[in-house]
Amino acid sequence: MAIQALLAGTLWGWAILTATRSLPRKVFFMAMLFTASPWWLIWDNRVLTEALTLSAIALFAAGAMIWVKGRGPTPMLTGAAIALLARPLTIPLVFVVLIIALIARRGIPRPIAVWASIAGLVAFAAFQSIAFNQAPVTYTYLPAPTTMEAVRAADRYVSRSHLDGYQRLAEQRNIPACIIAADIPPGATGLTPLWTNTCPEAITWLENGGVPWHDELLQNTMPTIREMISGRWIVVAWAGYSQIDPHWDAIQEKAPNLWRPAAGLINILMWLILAISSLWLLRNGPNWGYRAGFTIAALGYAGSLWMFDGLEMWRHILSALVGLFPAALASINLDQAQIVHPKKAAGYEVL
Repeated sequence: MAIQALLAGTLWGWAILTATRSLPRKVFFMAMLFTASPWWLIWDNRVLTEALTLSAIALFAAGAMIWVKGRGPTPMLTGAAIALLARPLTIPLVFVVLIIALIARRGIPRPIAVWASIAGLVAFAAFQSIAFNQAPVTYTYLPAPTTMEAVRAADRYVSRSHLDGYQRLAEQRNIPACIIAADIPPGATGLTPLWTNTCPEAITWLENGGVPWHDELLQNTMPTIREMISGRWIVVAWAGYSQIDPHWDAIQEKAPNLWRPAAGLINILMWLILAISSLWLLRNGPNWGYRAGFTIAALGYAGSLWMFDGLEMWRHILSALVGLFPAALASINLDQAQIVHPKKAAGYEVL
């Protein structure tokens, strides 16, 4: 864990340095406060992929923005490589942003072997993502090994079955009567009874996809969108930090009335920073197309994960959101920068 935290901290520092290299030094130190948020730090003491994924995507986002300006590709390619190795499921975001950057820059960095290696990592990530989704799942609360599709269907059900119109969709999808009769509680506490206290037909229904996320979005549009942008999960997802902080019980005993309000303020501040970053990237001006493409890719990936993952959305969308702030910082001088055409830039080849 110590090595993981050291690597993550190094990547974070590189990302902020990359994003603020042409700005006053005080901006660097102020921006480093963003990296000290519990949203990111809480993963450093867990042997999971989050710590390296988040810091690598931050570096990738800042690096992609300055590469379009005409600077070197090393931060962008390093961030992309580490992110794809740490969490192959970041491939939709990394691949799309790389394509947008290539279109904006109209060239590929030398040496070609480096870019070919990144292409190989993209193919590796695609293969790993497919293999992950097809492998049998054996979580402790499951009565028997099942599919990832079934796990996500169950996550979506306990997360969003309370929404207006959801049960109507479930009935259209032939939800077993035993699930309705079981009165499954919302949230993670509902997973065990959903899998173990219902009839065998419930497992079959979940393995067939339950209520697909696209049905929620297309046939129950407004309640689903309202929940996505203003639902209770936005406040409570990080409010306790309890699912990933082994010291939570001790913190609650020492300061039960202080930590939760502080966590709430942190969440509000973080969402505000991300909102401002998104708006800044979408501002009018030269190079608007690249900035808008990057922002749409990040927010679209976050929204897709929210729809697809159910209970896991609060953890997995971090990798989509984390790059917004470094990219916004790196874009501050983008309007004034001349995008270097590859024919005029030494060391680049025209596509």
